[in-house]
Amino acid sequence: ARPEPVGLGLTLGDLLWSVRHEGALDADDLLDRRTRIGLVTADRERALDLAEGAFG
Repeated sequence: ARPEPVGLGLTLGDLLWSVRHEGALDADDLLDRRTRIGLVTADRERALDLAEGAFG
């Protein structure tokens, strides 16, 4: 339902799913553990605002 691209083939909908259904605790948990986007610095920087917004 939220097709906005985040990176690595993931969308904002994928981030929201991880927050609502997988129990992601914060943006670091979301980017590093749930999606692995945070493992590459440039990918993390591009996705951080959307990841933080997924908790808003």
